[in-house]
Amino acid sequence: MRKCLSMAITICASMYFVNSASADSTVVADQAKGNGVVACRGALEDVANFIIGDRSHASHSTWNSNNPDGRMFTSMTSKHYSDGDGHVTIVAAPMSGGKCDTTYVETFALERTCMSARESIYGDWKFTGELNDTIVLENESGAANLYLTSQGSGNICLVSRRETVFD
Repeated sequence: MRKCLSMAITICASMYFVNSASADSTVVADQAKGNGVVACRGALEDVANFIIGDRSHASHSTWNSNNPDGRMFTSMTSKHYSDGDGHVTIVAAPMSGGKCDTTYVETFALERTCMSARESIYGDWKFTGELNDTIVLENESGAANLYLTSQGSGNICLVSRRETVFD
C-alpha cells in the first residue's frame, strides 16, 4: 500500500500543464529536458517535432521524478488545427544499451464519413483490415497505421494515427 501511495505522489508531483515552448522546440521536448530526461530526449524531440511540429499546442506530461532518465516519459498534447484540436500522445521508454523506444498516437475528428476520408484523404494508404467497425490502414513503408471509426450518425470520422519507433 505504501509503495502505491508513494508512486501516486511521485507521479502527481511530476505532472505539468504547459502551453508554450521555446521557439525551436515543442513543449514535450522542453518538459523532458527540464526534468532530467537524457537517454530519450533525442527520440522525444524527433517524434514531437515530426508529429507536432510548429503547430500551436499545450502538453500534459508525466515522468517518474525519482528516476526520470531510467523510466517511461509520457505526454498528452492538444494540437491545434483550424477546425479544432486533436490529441497526440507520445510515449518514450529507455531500453538497455542506452536505446529508447517511442510511440505516438494522434487522434482527431473529421466532419465527413470514414469512407469519404478513406477515398479522398487516405487513398494512398493500404487497407489491412478492420477492428470491429474500425477501418485499419497502413502507410507505404508499413511503419504507421490509421484507424478510421465512424461516430454518431456516421458523418463524423474519428481518425487515429499510430507509429512505433524501435531504436
